[in-house]
Amino acid sequence: FIKAKKRILELLKEQKQAIINDAVTGKVDVRTGKPYPKYKPSGVEWLGDIPDDWEVRRLKNVAKIVLGKMLKSTQETGYYLKKYLRSVNIQWEKAKLINVAEMYFSKNEMSTFRIKENDILISEGGEVGRCCLWKNEIEECYIQNSVHKLTCFSIIEPQFFLYHFMTMVKKGFLNSTVNRVSIAHLTREKLVVLKIAYPAFDQQLQIVSYIQEKTQAIGQTINRIER
Repeated sequence: FIKAKKRILELLKEQKQAIINDAVTGKVDVRTGKPYPKYKPSGVEWLGDIPDDWEVRRLKNVAKIVLGKMLKSTQETGYYLKKYLRSVNIQWEKAKLINVAEMYFSKNEMSTFRIKENDILISEGGEVGRCCLWKNEIEECYIQNSVHKLTCFSIIEPQFFLYHFMTMVKKGFLNSTVNRVSIAHLTREKLVVLKIAYPAFDQQLQIVSYIQEKTQAIGQTINRIER
């Protein structure tokens, strides 16, 4: 029975991801439900062709990217004990806030590593590229160096970026990008040069609304089966 339920979960998650994939890569125009009238090469292998009026840019040109602080367990003058997130806390779409750890930060570090609402959090190790959108689940929280935080510039809607980055990861593109010795790591140097495609801001909002509407029932079913 459990095995059958797990298979159903896999199929539902695949169905949800397929809806996301088609919308954020321009395979379907969410305003018409049909392909766009004209496409052009994106120059990005995993993306293929994109709608003619979409843009392609490197991540460093659409968001500020910060890798978290190295672990510091000892107290010093001018340092304050604060909660922080590790890679294990970063789950798909939403942070897992069980066993949130604490370490010491200086005031300058607090300014740099504090997570703000609508920041994208990306796992640097473990399941590389696993990502979620921060919604101030904890009033004051920071990141360790197993997590990147991306603060989107005004040209990018954070939820659209999250869906787009999820698609990049699920398609396996990061597997050929990450540094490997024994464990895969997504370094900041590798992250900043990755490319994404995006339409005008108002269309990003339409794509987000479309995805949320189309996947709401699927998400509710997934949650019910998991419970």
